[in-house]
Amino acid sequence: MMRGAVARAGVVCVEEVDDPVPASGQVLVAPVACGICGSDLHLVEAQAAAPDLIPPIVLGHEFVAEVLDYGHGTERRFAPGTLVTSVPYLDSSTGPQLIGLSPVTPGALAERTVLQASRLLPVRRTLTPRPRQSQSRSPWAFMPWEPLRCIQAMCRWWSVVAPLGCQSSPPSELAGAVR
Repeated sequence: MMRGAVARAGVVCVEEVDDPVPASGQVLVAPVACGICGSDLHLVEAQAAAPDLIPPIVLGHEFVAEVLDYGHGTERRFAPGTLVTSVPYLDSSTGPQLIGLSPVTPGALAERTVLQASRLLPVRRTLTPRPRQSQSRSPWAFMPWEPLRCIQAMCRWWSVVAPLGCQSSPPSELAGAVR
């Protein structure tokens, strides 16, 4: 099991979710940075309006991740530890899936996710990541990069302000992150 930011019935919470397993043609990665997009906001809003119609989803479709391992028979184009990004689209046994917007394919607001090997693009290491806080009691300790503050603030805002229908702006941690 791993931790992930799960949108469920219009609320985002950190939950234990199944570990993703890469199939042939797929790569297991550890997200190191993940953005929050208007699509995420619309998904959470739609879930709140129709909680029985939209299942729980691990969010996160705009990301940078570190290569961990490859599915059986997958060409190993990038060494483990290489930073990559990808179009958030995965060919799966159940058909095409949008990473972070599908209940079948967990997004990058989790400890691990799976990407399509053929869609990977390398990312240069120009930022210094924070050390991992594996001993932290925070449910967000798995996120090693600074965007963590924005994600935490957005989840608090989604959970508290947005359901009330308030027109207030997001918290200061989100300045410049949400427009």
